[in-house]
Amino acid sequence: MNITKPLKLQTQLYFAYVGIILLFLAAFSIFFYEFVSDRLIQEGTDTLYNTNLSIHDSIESAVKDMDTVSININYSSIVRNTLSYDFDLKQDTNSYNALADLFVLINGTDSRVDYIYLYDLDGNCLQVDSTQKLTSVDIKSEPWYAPVLERDGGLYLSTPYTKKVSAYTSDVISLYRTYVDSSKQTIGIVETVKRCKGLFSPIIRYASNTTHPAKIYIYNESGQLIYPYESGAADPNYPEMSSSVQGEASSSDPRVKKADNPLTGRTEYITSLYSSYTGWTYYAVQDESVILAPLHTLTGTLLIFVGILVFCALVISHYLSRRLVRPIGHLKHIIQRMQLSNLGTETPDSYPVFSVELKQLYDSFSEMNTKLKVSRDQLIQLQEAELESRSLALQSQMSPHFYYNSLSSIMILAENGDSDSVAQMCQNLSGIMRYVTDFKTRIVTIREELRYTQEYLYCMKVRNQSSLNYEINVPPELYDIQIPKLCIHPLVENALKYGTNCNPPWAVRIYGICTDDFWKITVEDVGPGFSKETLARLRQNFQAIKNSPSDMTKLAINGLGLANIYVRLSIYFEGHFIFEYGNTDAGHAYTAIGAYHHKET
Repeated sequence: MNITKPLKLQTQLYFAYVGIILLFLAAFSIFFYEFVSDRLIQEGTDTLYNTNLSIHDSIESAVKDMDTVSININYSSIVRNTLSYDFDLKQDTNSYNALADLFVLINGTDSRVDYIYLYDLDGNCLQVDSTQKLTSVDIKSEPWYAPVLERDGGLYLSTPYTKKVSAYTSDVISLYRTYVDSSKQTIGIVETVKRCKGLFSPIIRYASNTTHPAKIYIYNESGQLIYPYESGAADPNYPEMSSSVQGEASSSDPRVKKADNPLTGRTEYITSLYSSYTGWTYYAVQDESVILAPLHTLTGTLLIFVGILVFCALVISHYLSRRLVRPIGHLKHIIQRMQLSNLGTETPDSYPVFSVELKQLYDSFSEMNTKLKVSRDQLIQLQEAELESRSLALQSQMSPHFYYNSLSSIMILAENGDSDSVAQMCQNLSGIMRYVTDFKTRIVTIREELRYTQEYLYCMKVRNQSSLNYEINVPPELYDIQIPKLCIHPLVENALKYGTNCNPPWAVRIYGICTDDFWKITVEDVGPGFSKETLARLRQNFQAIKNSPSDMTKLAINGLGLANIYVRLSIYFEGHFIFEYGNTDAGHAYTAIGAYHHKET
């Protein structure tokens, strides 16, 4: 089963802070973009509609001026009187000049139209352009002839076409009306002509004076393109597009539609205005990208600003998470370093914290640390008191047989007249008695313990003579190491007690080693070794002590007590001690004590 490794608290806080800040920035950026884009689209579509309305009004006004000239000619009594009742265009030169001057007067000083033509139904044409003359045309073959008659006095506008006047050609639009007599009978046709450049000058000025002008298209009722008027101009077919299901009303203005241009694939906003007077529909079209161009420019700046904010968010999140976790990490290290020996010596009181909760946590830990120290001191005092009583009992429990046998040996030596040996025995026995009965001293050096042990072995050697041999080989660098009193002697006594359960000669060997990591002193005999039952019992006893440290001093004193030595070493060296026992490869018993160099001795 795969278990996801938990993240560090600092990492979790870091991601939480960064996530919150990024979520806020994302929400703010989306809101800002939507808000600004809606405002820009609102303003852009309003401007688009107003531009289209302005162009519509200007061009419609120009067409009305053309129509006004046509109507004034139609209803001019001077024209009627000049042409007589039968509308005879074949006049003399003076009459032509008079009519031309009249047409110029009707046209006005602002030249509302560029050319004026008056036709009769026979094809005679009185033209007033760069010259005044009478020409003849096949009027019935003209494309505008039938539609003009069908309008029965209503105006008719042509599509843009190229007209040549004298040596010049230009794109123009013509407005036609029937000319009627006093009985309202059609007897001719009036044509007023205006150059496209003049008629559509509002669009031309708008395009030249605007950085990103909207595209302007004008269609007549038949769907023919009126503007742009240049030959070959692309026709995006907006009349059909505007009514297509692709277009939808803009949310900002119902007069404006939003659609995808089928030719370019770009999103556009379209506004249309229909003129019942001319029958033209005016379309103003603007790309969405142009309307949102200020936002796109601002977006670049916004991205830089957001990037700076994100970087600041990362730095601040790292600082906050680290600042919050650092006291906890500091407390963790204190706990990791905390041992029985340094309880109460290291506290987090001096570490700065910036929150009430962390301060409470530190105070609680300090209080717990103090209580643990008090409990430890009380426990140690109890352990030391009980251990001291047991050590005293151990010291007073020196086998009486040793003293009896030593005294017997002194008597025999005295009877034999060996006064030197008697003196030496008495001196050693006296030293042993002083060492054992000195209840004030609990910690001694290995040198002192070995001297007492050597005096003990001397006495045992005198008693057993050649049956007992012993060897002490301990490096001098171990002499000044301090150990609990009576730790080596009980091992030697056990070696003599259980290592002589065989035929002599007997031997006891005491040797020591010292490395960079530890030191150790071993006591080895030449007896039959530990039995399996004894080893099992010892392992069980020592394991019970490890499992229940609080019961370490509750040990029965039996003989010189290996368990007692184990307990005292454990307390003095704070667990960094060595206590080994077992059988050598030759089957002899050995026991060893020592310690690691974790504690200065």
